[in-house]
Amino acid sequence: MSKYDPLFHHLSRSHGAVELAFAEIEAILGFPLPKSARRHAAWWSNSGGTHVQSEAWLAAGYRTEQVDRLSETIRFVPERLDASLRPKGFEEMQQHNFPTAADIDAALAADNTAKGGEFAAQAKADFLSAAVASRRV
Repeated sequence: MSKYDPLFHHLSRSHGAVELAFAEIEAILGFPLPKSARRHAAWWSNSGGTHVQSEAWLAAGYRTEQVDRLSETIRFVPERLDASLRPKGFEEMQQHNFPTAADIDAALAADNTAKGGEFAAQAKADFLSAAVASRRV
């Protein structure tokens, strides 16, 4: 019996893709996720073996497809049953794509124009500080 069995049971009763917030998973489990779940996407890998947490979703017939550590959500998708359809090699989930510097500059330029040029430099500094801090979580 694993401490992640409640997640196994939850996913076993589910149908189709399931997206859960980390807080929802904590409520299902009845305890907080370890800090590494928020800090490292690899915690959510589908590697099994010594990772007891991944055994919960793999045994329920699911695999992780996307982890978004910024919004603290994870997407579980049903594992294909036909082994011939599975991709060859080491399969990992896709990670959230963070905005590029060009995306940030474009958003801030639009915001700056809408606000008549006020606070753009401070908004960019605040946004970048928050982005850096979120990657350390």
